[in-house]
Amino acid sequence: MSMKNINILAVSDIESSTLQVLLPKMSAIRGKIDLLISCGDLRHDYLSFIADALNIELLYVFGNHDLYQKKSAAQYKVDSYGIPVFFPKKGFPGTNLNGKLIQCGKCTITGFEGSRWYNGQGIQYHEKEMLSSVRKTIKKIRLRKIIGKIARQKKIPFFVVSHAPVQGIHDLDDQCHRGFSCFKKFIDKIQPVLWLHGHIHQPSLIKNQISVYKHTTIVNVCEYRFISVSETGKIRVSHQFQKI
Repeated sequence: MSMKNINILAVSDIESSTLQVLLPKMSAIRGKIDLLISCGDLRHDYLSFIADALNIELLYVFGNHDLYQKKSAAQYKVDSYGIPVFFPKKGFPGTNLNGKLIQCGKCTITGFEGSRWYNGQGIQYHEKEMLSSVRKTIKKIRLRKIIGKIARQKKIPFFVVSHAPVQGIHDLDDQCHRGFSCFKKFIDKIQPVLWLHGHIHQPSLIKNQISVYKHTTIVNVCEYRFISVSETGKIRVSHQFQKI
């Protein structure tokens, strides 16, 4: 990673024709992107293409349209909204962040997959189920902090990756696209520097969905975003790597 900034390419939900055209030609940024993160609902082949173009490991959470192998393609071709579902292949590239704490150089990352329950097809959770996952993750983080203090380790920024948004921030009123209220509890207790999510991909809403709650910058990365986090916690977000 660079000495001063953590540079991220985050993708979600919509395959970007711009990225597909530019990445093979963007040798200038190869080696300068520290983290490649997917917030879900993207094809295996598309994510593999980006990871290969940047020669970097993918970190990801599954979205509500990513069905595990136990679901058959014949059973679910589209969901109740008429949106195609994706079937991650065995050997899905990279590291699944869901419920894990992954230290990546100068930051620690965790993730929460799926959306709110709305029809039972795909990766969906009731609020109580997600709250249980949030509580387990908070316990892991607190334990790691205690170990870090004992070992006198330097504090490093904490990032969160989810598919669904935080309730009341970038979400919608319908059951499918409503965020999880327990995510706010997570922010209140852990105070991550950065929260990346997808799932909200209506064209009228996704142009500049960047918000700050408490001390956490929350970004809807739908399609793609280049994000830079400085040592002082300053965050810049752009569709162009040169502008971060």
